[in-house]
Amino acid sequence: MLWLSTTVDGTLENLFKSFVKWGVLNRPCPGLFLVRLCLGRRHRLPFMTQHPSKTDGGASSLPASARKASARLLGSADWQKAMRATQAKAWLLALASIRLCAKAHPRDPWLALNMARTLVELDECSSAVTWAQITLDACPDDVLAQELMWHCLIKLQRYDEAADFVARHTADVDQALEKFNTLAYKQLLAGRADQSMAISMKALSLKMDHGPSHFLLGVSFMDRNELHEALECFQTANLMGADRYQLASDAHTVYLARQLLKWDIAEPGLVTLTERVRGMSDDDRMWSAVFASATLLSEPALQLKVARVSADLMAAQLPRLHPGEQPKVPRPAGAPLKVGFLSCDFHQHATAFLIMELFEYLQSQGMALYLYSHGRDDGSAERRRLQAASARFIDLEKVSDAEAAQRIADDQLDVLVDLKGFTHGSRIQIMAYRPAPLQVSYLGHPGTTGASFIDYFIGDEVVTPLDHQPFYAEKLALMPHCYQPNDRQRPLPRPMSRSEVGLPPDALVLCGFNQPYKISPEVFNVWCELLQSVPNAVLWLLDWVAGTVDHFKVEAARRGIAPERIITAPRLPLDRHLSRFALADIFLDSWPCNGHTTVSDALWAGVPVVTLCGETFASRVAASLLHATGLPELVSHDVPRYRDLVLSLAADPERRQALRERLSQARGHCPLFDSARYALDFQALLTRMVDRQEAGLPVAPLPIGA
Repeated sequence: MLWLSTTVDGTLENLFKSFVKWGVLNRPCPGLFLVRLCLGRRHRLPFMTQHPSKTDGGASSLPASARKASARLLGSADWQKAMRATQAKAWLLALASIRLCAKAHPRDPWLALNMARTLVELDECSSAVTWAQITLDACPDDVLAQELMWHCLIKLQRYDEAADFVARHTADVDQALEKFNTLAYKQLLAGRADQSMAISMKALSLKMDHGPSHFLLGVSFMDRNELHEALECFQTANLMGADRYQLASDAHTVYLARQLLKWDIAEPGLVTLTERVRGMSDDDRMWSAVFASATLLSEPALQLKVARVSADLMAAQLPRLHPGEQPKVPRPAGAPLKVGFLSCDFHQHATAFLIMELFEYLQSQGMALYLYSHGRDDGSAERRRLQAASARFIDLEKVSDAEAAQRIADDQLDVLVDLKGFTHGSRIQIMAYRPAPLQVSYLGHPGTTGASFIDYFIGDEVVTPLDHQPFYAEKLALMPHCYQPNDRQRPLPRPMSRSEVGLPPDALVLCGFNQPYKISPEVFNVWCELLQSVPNAVLWLLDWVAGTVDHFKVEAARRGIAPERIITAPRLPLDRHLSRFALADIFLDSWPCNGHTTVSDALWAGVPVVTLCGETFASRVAASLLHATGLPELVSHDVPRYRDLVLSLAADPERRQALRERLSQARGHCPLFDSARYALDFQALLTRMVDRQEAGLPVAPLPIGA
């Protein structure tokens, strides 16, 4: 790499020019070498502050400009009216008077400044930009005009213009860093990783050892699925100090290190993450990697802390929606519910595979479904099927969060259901605007969102027993059998030979198709112990990330297992994947994050699943699915019982066959795969939520059938 050959005698500026020139093209992240180079230059800077002049939630607290207006303007009666209206915060009256003055003084910078400020108060930022620019043309250093322009460009999501504006008008390095970081973060929220990366590079060109900028650069790499580069950026951020993003950086580091099988980084990092969360106070507010933490932390109380600090910060930073033009009309007795579902996964995606048939049944039962999509249109059969199952399919991909929330509010729903939580591609900040009277978290996020703006979390008696309510910010609403829907129209397994997929014909095939981040050293140690105990067994792993199965082979060899006993499964289309799944003898689940859709696929394919049930949502999913298929005996609650259960099945082919036959029969009638029954139960649960609210009752836990 170019910069590794650069001598320390060279200036940091020259080194960074090399970094800027080659960092994105060749994509090696500015890594730990920068830490060694910059240890003596470390600074802790404030990060992601709000609009610097915004103290009371509006622009009315902007500081007065020291610039003086012309005597002619100051002496006019219209100007005096404008100033009195401004002091009274009567912004429409102020605007009318300033416009009268503008006829005589169209290019006066002081008038333009006050016009811009008044337009900002009236949320007319597009017009405010024009007037702020008039002031800046005459007075480039006017601080108030600069802040008004910055505020408007951010509000209008004109982030590229805002970045150029910061570069031209912000001389203070610390302020420039804050603003560049704000822009990088907002570009990430908008799904523009490349633009965010470019802005982070601008920030690092000002201060190459700025930890938050390294963190945001890492998130950009992660969104581009460049995981090695992302991990190195997070490590750099951790050593530099990621400030307000430290909790998120810790979690992303562990998550990616697990996904890339860098266990020497992941396991110490998990200790650091756990200790940091334990040390947080209930009043802390910071950005966190909520999904990553939900899959890594084994204590539900810690997961709640992580989620709450981020959700509360998000809610505090968003303004309220404008009231709709028409108040919500009360729903007539017996009228169908009007329910919205918010997701970016309404295309060929695991969530769509699970939920499509539920939507079709709900539509046939008379529910008015509004599907709000903020993801891509892949033109797939799944996309078309989802569109056909909805009363309205609304594309919000190019719409801002505030606009999206306002559109949803204008639709006057009874319930809005978020299918993402804090998972990849989430726009849960839309929910933070409170666009619906009842808001629900469902299916996508494996645990509490920590959000005060989410009323209910849909679970079941196994995955979210009511005595776990203290670990959820939302009220638990329980489905009768299982929280997870399934699609009986998914492909059935077709005959396939082991030779077609590289499996030994007579081996006992232990299948572990969960993603690598779910497979900790503890889990892999147990799996290798099983291989040692069953000499004719092989371990079949899905190659989720290129090269990870090769890493597993190395780890297996360190544990005394021949590498050839680790078999690679490439990723395949769903129909072929389900067919090859049926070739496995036992599915080995992971903990503390179980398989979710993967376990459903295994059961659909007729493969017995052995799981270890823990205390968190993510560690109880497989137990819920097994109960719903009538196989609770395959649920263990500690490692010794997990190991013994697998060994007993490995030694008993007749029992394995009996389990396969039970699963084959279960496809037609068990609760997990009975989509019609599930849809009726789901509709009844939503109706109970709405009935309580319309009766004036508070949000409360909803046990089964109560």
